[in-house]
Amino acid sequence: MIEKLLFDIAKKSSPVINSVSNIKRKENHSRYDAQSGIIRRKNNNLANKQIQFLSTKNPKTFVIMIRILDICHELLTQNITATKRDIYYKDVKLFGNLQTVDLTIDELACFLRIPRSCLNVIASAKGLVAGSLKIFQKDRSILDCSKTNCQGTLIPTMDLIDNIL
Repeated sequence: MIEKLLFDIAKKSSPVINSVSNIKRKENHSRYDAQSGIIRRKNNNLANKQIQFLSTKNPKTFVIMIRILDICHELLTQNITATKRDIYYKDVKLFGNLQTVDLTIDELACFLRIPRSCLNVIASAKGLVAGSLKIFQKDRSILDCSKTNCQGTLIPTMDLIDNIL
């Protein structure tokens, strides 16, 4: 994708990304496939639309997409993870709000036909748990919820959980 963008720029034409949709970003145009973890387009006719991200109408959208690609590349090469909120705080002025990051990451994952976790972007942990429960994580660590303080253990995101006993 980046090579194609560079080729377009070298030809002095507007870079085109074969995006997944050409409809307003606020509209609900995707569905989450829980089995594969991939966000898919609801209408397959949208799959091959081209959006010119670098145009007089939306150069900021192009810059945001490239910046998020850059951040995801950094996450992957350093083998670290980040939440959408972490990414937002890397460039608050550019992104403007968290929803922009959220939509762009989802669109990027859909475009690449991969789960968001393959970009090393994870959901924020939510909730506490305590009691006779062990959470086996994909990194082979074990959270023993019976050995926590009275406030409980923060529940990791599903992307990180391998098994629960």
